Amino acid sequence: MNLRSIVLSLILISSVKSIDPYSNGPHDVQEKTYYRILTNGLDHTLVAWVPNTSGSFPIVYFNPGVGGMVPGWFYSMMAKHLASHGFVVLSPFALITTPIFEYKAEWLVQVDQWAQSNLLDKLLQDGLNPGLQLDFENTFLMGHSSGNHISINYLKLGCHNVKGVVLISPVDGVDPFGFIDDYCITPGEKLPFDTPTLVISTGLDAVPGNTIKSEASEGPKGRSSKAFLIFVLPF
Repeated sequence: MNLRSIVLSLILISSVKSIDPYSNGPHDVQEKTYYRILTNGLDHTLVAWVPNTSGSFPIVYFNPGVGGMVPGWFYSMMAKHLASHGFVVLSPFALITTPIFEYKAEWLVQVDQWAQSNLLDKLLQDGLNPGLQLDFENTFLMGHSSGNHISINYLKLGCHNVKGVVLISPVDGVDPFGFIDDYCITPGEKLPFDTPTLVISTGLDAVPGNTIKSEASEGPKGRSSKAFLIFVLPF
């Protein structure tokens, strides 16, 4: 574990004593949606949960399940709760697309560029607190299920000011049977980045999810939560 990871871990441990993660944070949260068909330069619909108060808040990009094709609103309760503790949560998604295209993650680079240039102005125009600032220098990635495939491939393209990653029930591949050969992790190989990462598993890795092939319920064998945990470790 490198020095930065140790320092971040110590800060987290010291701060959790004063935070109740199960209670809402101190900030009122506003939800705004920017549709790609109505927003110049934005090629994915972007749902934003934003603390409606003065201050500078870190950014969390949340990549939803089914390869980013699940609308961000499905995660509204979680995203709003997180935003109330002082984060700007952004969930980009597209309905008319394919997981294989979404997995490439180049589009997320463009979404981030659009957000850095335009999102604050949009939010202020929509009535949010004029003292609001967006801290893109401190960006975090979150994802659910195969949405984590996007997060991993995004980091393969570069660090992008990402300071930490949260993988919720991560799964690799395109289909649960492993028929389509499109993966973001390779068993036996470490991922090419060193970023503090939290893997949250439902514990169902070893439970068969179908009767056609005895694959785990979270995806092709060897490519779900435990595999992500192993291959993101820096040692």
